[in-house]
Amino acid sequence: MMYSRNKGRHGGVFDYFVCMGRHTHKNGCELPYVPVDGVEVAIEAYYGTLVLGKKTVTDINSKLLNAAKKKTASVDRRVRRDRKRILDLEQERRKLLQAHLAGAVPVDLLKEEQERITAELANAGASLANIEVHWETFQKSLKAALSLATRFGEAYRLAEPSVRRWFNQAVFEGVYVDVEGEISRVDLAHPFKLFYQENVVDDLEFDLKNASTHEVEGSNIGLLVGAEGLEPPTCWL
Repeated sequence: MMYSRNKGRHGGVFDYFVCMGRHTHKNGCELPYVPVDGVEVAIEAYYGTLVLGKKTVTDINSKLLNAAKKKTASVDRRVRRDRKRILDLEQERRKLLQAHLAGAVPVDLLKEEQERITAELANAGASLANIEVHWETFQKSLKAALSLATRFGEAYRLAEPSVRRWFNQAVFEGVYVDVEGEISRVDLAHPFKLFYQENVVDDLEFDLKNASTHEVEGSNIGLLVGAEGLEPPTCWL
């Protein structure tokens, strides 16, 4: 469907959604022009139905943290390796300076070794900065995302129009309207459709038990969304 702004016969401007097929006379669609305001009210009401229980939120938070830790197990090993390398290089630098002061290392060799150690420290530090997992930030972000998922209705109701647009683009793949202009179905986008699956916690647990320590893809959760058994209506927003 496309957006259309129309002037009334007696003045005023009215916003509608209209089927592109009907507008171009290509598919014989009989869907009437649908007032934008009416669809917006229905979408706002739908957001009010997107509610996660407190226990479900707690369980999802726990499972996702465990999944993230499994997925980053190899990263943690690299972090420990880089940290140890930095400590070893610092110790090597101190020993080199002590040897120079004791007269065992000439100035030219001291300079050469100091340049090597400095370069290796820079490489190890850059590697550590690139791969270190900031768990505090990750946990705060996850908590914020799940908190939003528990109060979509309130957040959407209070949002400005531009923010509502971002909401809709992130949350929905499609909003379907029937011939009477009522919302007949919505398709949630990832990851929101997964959060609201009936068995989402069980499937997260299944993936954790059956995935390797190097990769957690959530493939079984993905299978949940493949069999809706519904034919899409003629028009969708």
